[in-house]
Amino acid sequence: MQPLQELRDPGRIRGLLFDLDETLTTAGKLTAEAFAALQRLQRAGKRVVPITGRPAGWCDHIARMWPVDAVVGENGAFYFRYCDGRLLKRYQDDTRTRADQRARLARIGERIVAQVPGCALASDQPYRETDLAIDYCEDVPPLPLAAAERIAALMRAEGLSARISSIHVNGWFGDYDKLAMTQRLLAEVFECDACALGNAKKRVFCDIRRDTRCLRQQNVKVPKKRHPARKNHSFFHDIARKLRRGLTKDRFDSLNNSSQYIT
Repeated sequence: MQPLQELRDPGRIRGLLFDLDETLTTAGKLTAEAFAALQRLQRAGKRVVPITGRPAGWCDHIARMWPVDAVVGENGAFYFRYCDGRLLKRYQDDTRTRADQRARLARIGERIVAQVPGCALASDQPYRETDLAIDYCEDVPPLPLAAAERIAALMRAEGLSARISSIHVNGWFGDYDKLAMTQRLLAEVFECDACALGNAKKRVFCDIRRDTRCLRQQNVKVPKKRHPARKNHSFFHDIARKLRRGLTKDRFDSLNNSSQYIT
């Protein structure tokens, strides 16, 4: 785990892969500053790709309307790309498989909600094509991490892969993930060496104030030192500006946001 200020040669970075919730957004809102930063970054020739657990319905809109080059959604189930007036969709599974799995996921979701008091199907579940999202912290009164872990355990008992995010527990059939689909996107669309992204999990921007428990679940060492919070849109705006301009390390160190880390 390293402070963001220690990132060297930002001008060499060809693009930015980033999460949405409380990374690009602030308190659940996409600010004008963050959206403008995306646009400026893209205009500077950088690839801009959200990598999210959010649903296909959201990703359709993002790919069409936002200044992004593509979007990976539902924890790696697909990528969408809007090009030459058409939305291009690339899924992990075929249409029939997805339809069969949606029916099974609906039944699993009903059982889990009945077994874990206080949780609910995520409000964006109707817009999902491939996974099940159980809300434990977004639109329901926050539940303890133990409840999220129980939800994940129930999902795995049903044969699903499961992941706990800051707001949902997501479950899906198959062993794919965000990294695998991102590698596929970069290889198929941007002709990047997919293997070179193998270290991507070690170069992820994250907020230790919000993601500490999720990081520890993945055996990532979290620094004990904490710093005052900044608004996320300000952080994202600063990152986009630094990468766009390709500042030297000395000037990049002027970014005073030590609560944001790369791991």
